[in-house]
Amino acid sequence: MPSEKLHIAQASHNLSFLESFYSSYNYSDWSITVAFYSSIHIVEGAICFKKKIKYLGKDLEVSHSDQLPGAIKKAGLTVPENLLSASHHSLRGLIVNENFIEIREQYNLLYSNSRTARYRQYSWQKHEVELIVKPAIKEIIKWSNKECATTFKIDFK
Repeated sequence: MPSEKLHIAQASHNLSFLESFYSSYNYSDWSITVAFYSSIHIVEGAICFKKKIKYLGKDLEVSHSDQLPGAIKKAGLTVPENLLSASHHSLRGLIVNENFIEIREQYNLLYSNSRTARYRQYSWQKHEVELIVKPAIKEIIKWSNKECATTFKIDFK
């Protein structure tokens, strides 16, 4: 599993890529998708940084979202059957929703809209991208810089 350092590097790389084309609005679907994938690495970096998450009020030691089912079992809790075959996105979403409350709305907004962009070929308008990407990724960056001592930045020209 990638380390915290690798997740931070990938998030920075993705944010730089997003900056490179965002203001053209020629690739609005990719703006939303790249913002979401940036948030994935920010969240996974935060999980590595914190080393513990809560699940049903119990502290679990994990350094990556994929470790959640095993950590639940190790803690003596029953692993819900749907978690045994859950996607990486589902496991990460569960962690975000219970542990990173300050960014769950923004993370889930990017997740759902990136799915629309990737699988429904929806043509995003400039104002929609402005309402989704900028506030969501800026809030996630601000949270990570405060909670995890990262130094992410983005400059939407």
